[in-house]
Amino acid sequence: MVNNQFTPQDLTVFAPLINLEELYISSNPFTNSCQPLQNLRNLKVLDIRDTDIDGGLEYLSEGLEKLYCNDKLARKLENYAKKDTDLSIYYDYSTWRKEHLTQIKQFLAQERLETKIEIPPK
Repeated sequence: MVNNQFTPQDLTVFAPLINLEELYISSNPFTNSCQPLQNLRNLKVLDIRDTDIDGGLEYLSEGLEKLYCNDKLARKLENYAKKDTDLSIYYDYSTWRKEHLTQIKQFLAQERLETKIEIPPK
């Protein structure tokens, strides 16, 4: 689904595809975070180059092996860059995740805590 004429949207449209193993959506107007992909436990390859997705690495499955991205996410993963057989740059997400697991767990725990806090009506 590379370089299609989608309307700008987040990744929620892919959330029901829980058995998906590869997702190539580069050069499309997807925005926001990878959070909607958090239940795609079989995802091994994700290509989000040239999109406006700029966060949510913490939500991706530990089984994700190759992440193709650029801009903000690529800067965060720059020490994990690898070259594919066609010389494309991808990032070794599984190694990044293992090395940042403590921070990821803290982030997710804090988020769960914040979502449990209810603000009483005025």
